[in-house]
Amino acid sequence: MSEMLRSHRHLALLITAVAGLTLQPLLQAKFVGVLIFEVLAYALLIAVFLAIFERHRDRKIALMIGLPGIAANLFAYFAHGTAQWAALVLFHSLSVIFMGYAVGIILRGVFRSRHIGAEQILGGVCGYLLAGVAWANLYLVIYFFRPDGFNVAPGLAMQLETPESRRFLFNYFSFITLSTVGYGDMSPLSPAACSAAWLEALFGQFYMAVLIGQLIGMKLTQTAITKP
Repeated sequence: MSEMLRSHRHLALLITAVAGLTLQPLLQAKFVGVLIFEVLAYALLIAVFLAIFERHRDRKIALMIGLPGIAANLFAYFAHGTAQWAALVLFHSLSVIFMGYAVGIILRGVFRSRHIGAEQILGGVCGYLLAGVAWANLYLVIYFFRPDGFNVAPGLAMQLETPESRRFLFNYFSFITLSTVGYGDMSPLSPAACSAAWLEALFGQFYMAVLIGQLIGMKLTQTAITKP
């Protein structure tokens, strides 16, 4: 079983990420919903840790980043005022580093790989999703320092009221920015938010055009060579 999970680790991570991001808007009400929301969030962190960080050194660094972040998030549920603000800023800051480090490990593995298979392609897709989550956490950090740094349509403004709905809202903003869809219902205003947004849009275009395109192209080439 462990060998099977190892050989399909990127598929497991992709399923976990898609499930968590898809269920986010449905799990923002009442205590049970919030609890499931947090369980899914921690499941994603665990899936990233097991699927991406294979080397002992990488896992050690990931633990040094991830564990303080989890502790800060748990502390925020019991803290109030400035202490809660500081805990959430720390949690989202460490989440940016954790997810960014995971994306870096994925890119390193792809560029060093001599054989491109389905798992490598799925790993590339996982990297794209994790990049979106990383930027969402960066936007949250910016928001905590500059609550007026984003223009949010009235229909979405209520999503800023709770930590869970804020995460969903900035995940939404992050992915429409990453994919350069830009619906216009949420936009950056502050210099930091604007800089983060254009950097994410640039990264998203580069990632899709270069990395995913290269992975699929190499897979097709390998398939054509192995055909009799």
